[in-house]
Amino acid sequence: GDQKTFSFDGAGFHGDIGFAVVETTDDDAILNRIDELLPEMVACKKEKDLSCIFLAVVNIVKLHSHLLLCGPTEHALASKSFG
Repeated sequence: GDQKTFSFDGAGFHGDIGFAVVETTDDDAILNRIDELLPEMVACKKEKDLSCIFLAVVNIVKLHSHLLLCGPTEHALASKSFG
């Protein structure tokens, strides 16, 4: 996995966004732990003083991904970005 922080200062958004990626051949193994992951995402967001944090779980065999959202800010930004 990998996590990077991006800073934005534009008309539509101001703040720091954390974006983490887990590449796997078995996304169900990760997604089955969503009840553990979401509180950890919230804790990481607070610890790093981020405006938003996202976790993408990418299945490199089936070539699909899931974006985990831990709050309303993440949901709003993802909806605007990805529809």
